[in-house]
Amino acid sequence: MPKARPRARIVGSHARIYTPAATKAFEALVASCVSDSARKPGELVRVDIVVYLPRPKQRPSYMPRWMWALAEPYHRAVGDVDNYAKAVLDGLGSWLGNDVAVVDLRAQKRVSLRPRTEVEVYTMTEAGGTQNGH
Repeated sequence: MPKARPRARIVGSHARIYTPAATKAFEALVASCVSDSARKPGELVRVDIVVYLPRPKQRPSYMPRWMWALAEPYHRAVGDVDNYAKAVLDGLGSWLGNDVAVVDLRAQKRVSLRPRTEVEVYTMTEAGGTQNGH
């Protein structure tokens, strides 16, 4: 689920800012997927995110036939890819610490018959290297 914008409401004479319940639920789901035995990443982190949304029954008009023939093609489905990445990073917040450590972020939005979100986290080591994929 893409990260929704914060909402505001007036309570008495004060404005209250809150995160929508669906976004909070998705972030909690992401957090629950981190194994208790997962080591915390280092100071510099790379995160790879692939969001697989439900595959439409018909090929979108903008998509070439060769791409539609792929099992899990890229797609301009609902939601901006950066908002999906924000929701995942916020869900990883308690384990990751602070997403300021993320110096390399790669996010993709695809469609599949098996919708899911896949996340890999790496500690950056020497120039261009990574270790400890989680």
